Amino acid sequence: MKKFEQPIAELPRDRQSEKLVLFMDKLHATEIFSTPESKQEFIESLTFEQFQRFTDAVNGLLRDIPLHERGADGDSVAIMTKDGSMAKAFNFDKPHYPPRQQDKEALSQEMFYLVKRLVQEGDLETAGLLSAAGINAIHQYMDGNGRTSRLIYFLLTENYTGDEEQVEELKKILGEEGRLYIDINPGPVDREIKEYIAFNKLGIHPEDDKYPRYLNSFGGMRLDERVSEDVKLNFKRHIIGDASGYGFFAAYKFLEDNNKLERAITQFKEGGEIVRTDLRIVDMLKELEPEDYEKILELYWQFKKEGCSLLLNAIAKPEDYLLASPRSMHKNKRGERTIKEAFLRSVDDGYKKSFEEVNAQNISDIWDERDSLPFSEQSISIEDLNQLREVNKVLKGIADEEKHEREFLKFDMKKAEEDFDEQRKQLSQADLQKRGKIEGLSDEAEREIFELKQKIYKPILDISRKYLDKVTAYLDSLDIWKTKFTTRSSIGYLTETQQELTDSIYYVTQGGQSLRLKKYELLTEGLGGVIQPFTEKIFFIKNEDETSDEPEAGSNVVEYYTKEFISIQKEDGAQSEFKSKIRRYEKDSKIVYLNPVDSSIHKGYGVNKIFK
Repeated sequence: MKKFEQPIAELPRDRQSEKLVLFMDKLHATEIFSTPESKQEFIESLTFEQFQRFTDAVNGLLRDIPLHERGADGDSVAIMTKDGSMAKAFNFDKPHYPPRQQDKEALSQEMFYLVKRLVQEGDLETAGLLSAAGINAIHQYMDGNGRTSRLIYFLLTENYTGDEEQVEELKKILGEEGRLYIDINPGPVDREIKEYIAFNKLGIHPEDDKYPRYLNSFGGMRLDERVSEDVKLNFKRHIIGDASGYGFFAAYKFLEDNNKLERAITQFKEGGEIVRTDLRIVDMLKELEPEDYEKILELYWQFKKEGCSLLLNAIAKPEDYLLASPRSMHKNKRGERTIKEAFLRSVDDGYKKSFEEVNAQNISDIWDERDSLPFSEQSISIEDLNQLREVNKVLKGIADEEKHEREFLKFDMKKAEEDFDEQRKQLSQADLQKRGKIEGLSDEAEREIFELKQKIYKPILDISRKYLDKVTAYLDSLDIWKTKFTTRSSIGYLTETQQELTDSIYYVTQGGQSLRLKKYELLTEGLGGVIQPFTEKIFFIKNEDETSDEPEAGSNVVEYYTKEFISIQKEDGAQSEFKSKIRRYEKDSKIVYLNPVDSSIHKGYGVNKIFK
């Protein structure tokens, strides 16, 4: 199997990131990357060969590759998804191919010296951006390019002191969800790079209809039988497969340089005016000799190399690379004047998308102003943390009692399940037969099935409900709560009494931490599954976009919680207050929460009863 056909391997990334952190210690990274001055001194003394050995070592560690096998191994690699299918990367619906391996070292050298110059000028932020974009675009390695790029960006843009919080952040950056934290992906700016090449290198005016824009597949594409199968395969993959990008550039350039372009293009006119010009693949192929296929492929790789180099230089020297077209006043549709500006926008958009993946609501109203708007972060005092821990300790004790009594009962769950399945089947068949239906039970039948389950599992449910009552009695006796309410799923066919058995009960502290009793899990999981950990912040959404800190009937619950907050509840005693990373913004009386991208979300049902 060739490399470009291989899926990205599943790797134990958490374990490898820990190894990388140990490697950083051996490298004395805290001395090298702790201040801008130390970074500048280190990089000014660095040679390209030393830089290459460093990135090889980092990539090898992240991929668990033996020392003697580490190095650039991305020959013929294509961007893939984890399941082996081709990724929709770089705005393509087809695989993206980075520059060929023989061009990658020269591009890496170009990147290195541009980074070195930026560091000498004191611009570490741009140096980090350039190195991360360059590593991803050049794609020297079979795998791990993204993680390698994230580490380099982190070291250049953060002052690495090696403290516990930074080490944890570094592990997250290099972990499975690392792209949520740093994702310097050059893909979204690929269109601008192509537009620049088309206009500035080929003279193809983007708004002039006498120029073709892509290779048109209309009319078929029968390749010359005299061409070898290997060349034909690559021609299909890279030229025809990139018909609107570098494949088109290579074909256009070859035809123009060999005075064949005019015969290969077709112009369409209306009223004497050119309205469209096509470069059809079938017409292009008529103009080619067998040896021309390889020449066009060579041009393709030259354009690939040039596109990557252009990206690097456009970041390092933005004013030299304007997004120019005859009628656009040197700006693209979003008003961005340089490729770098477009790239920065794409990075910001990508980061915003990461937040939207884990946030409960659209954050567009706040995102663009987040650096200028005031915000509040939540702190939980030592006393309140210890109170939460005391509640957890008591609840665990009650849950352990319930578990012990359930086990002592020796209830035959397997037999109960078999009895329930058999009787449910009989009820369902009788209901369908009565109504002359093939599928779809009546509400009456659904209610009967619900009651059947309560009857068959009654011995075990009685025990669990007894201890659940003990839990609620204990919680109700505490004076730490701001509010208590229940939520309900929309099971319309159940009676009010039946629905109450599945409602979730919420207790919310004065500080906004919430404890949920998920009664739906009572039968299968017991009380231990019913009692959920305290979450970090709770709020309520009404009418899709109206956010409130107070529950209202019909509003939907949203809870945020981080691993750090869940973990700190299990500690014996608080040494300091807990500072949440969740930020609360308020603008024009509208509340928006921005939670850290590594947090989790529980989206609950609508509030149906409020007790206090």
